[in-house]
Amino acid sequence: MDEFEQTFFATFFLFLFSMLITPSVHAFTSPVGFSLLTIERDVYLEFPGPRDNVCGLRLNLLRSMNDGVCGLDLGVGLNVADRLIGIQIAGIGNTDARARIFGLQFGGLFNTDGEAYIVGLQFSILRNGILSSATLAGIQVSLFNDAYRTDVYGFQLSLINRARKVVGLQVGLFNSAEELYGVQLGLINLNQKGPFKFFPVINVGM
Repeated sequence: MDEFEQTFFATFFLFLFSMLITPSVHAFTSPVGFSLLTIERDVYLEFPGPRDNVCGLRLNLLRSMNDGVCGLDLGVGLNVADRLIGIQIAGIGNTDARARIFGLQFGGLFNTDGEAYIVGLQFSILRNGILSSATLAGIQVSLFNDAYRTDVYGFQLSLINRARKVVGLQVGLFNSAEELYGVQLGLINLNQKGPFKFFPVINVGM
């Protein structure tokens, strides 16, 4: 097991332990959650409440919000969680402060994650945004992949791709990476720490 795998699995189990074993004093964990509409933590139509956890299946019609979600998160509108482990699918978008995605994060329009580890596919039509330190092992597809603090092990496909480190392939009109160990294919290719900081059409980093 390499360093990335050790870090990933250690983080996953610590994250799961913190959500299930040490919830806040007012929280409880339900195997099923349903939300009609949650505007904020004190204005909601959902079970369990926004300060509680769902570990199993969460279903959402308009907008859901929970402290922790693990398992399968399905929504027609917006899925919102402070901590997420599992698979997340939303008709409009997903927003998570801390996410551990295994398999798929699908947002009809957008995905926005804070600190994240993603193994699998992250897909949206408009924007995949990862705002804090993150690792993505798999495929990221959108019109704008905004992952400037993310280490990408795999493939980014977009009109605009940004990443901190890329081990694999970026394909788009504009590709940007601080470190590149692979190939960029696009009109404008930037590799800030490479021998060719800018190179059109194709850029290779080692």
